[in-house]
Amino acid sequence: MKIHGNLVYLDMPQLTNIEGLTLLPEAKKEMIESNAKKFDRLKVFAVADSVSHIKVGDEVFVKPQALQASTKITIDDSEKLVVSAFDIFHTW
Repeated sequence: MKIHGNLVYLDMPQLTNIEGLTLLPEAKKEMIESNAKKFDRLKVFAVADSVSHIKVGDEVFVKPQALQASTKITIDDSEKLVVSAFDIFHTW
């Protein structure tokens, strides 16, 4: 697989599914917040040929608006988020 441009593929975090569950409002809010925190530190799956400052395996923080607008793709039965390297603010 060869990615072009300034794109970075990120592993989609495993989320807790709250659909169909009957929860107290406080519990539902806690689960939603827990899911949201999983997007604060995402693992890099692949990087494009022109991205040199981010490596596969890095953990990154991505601008929240970019995550909302990101493209979702499936590779090897696993969902990935596609973002621009310019939307990555921090690397661990």
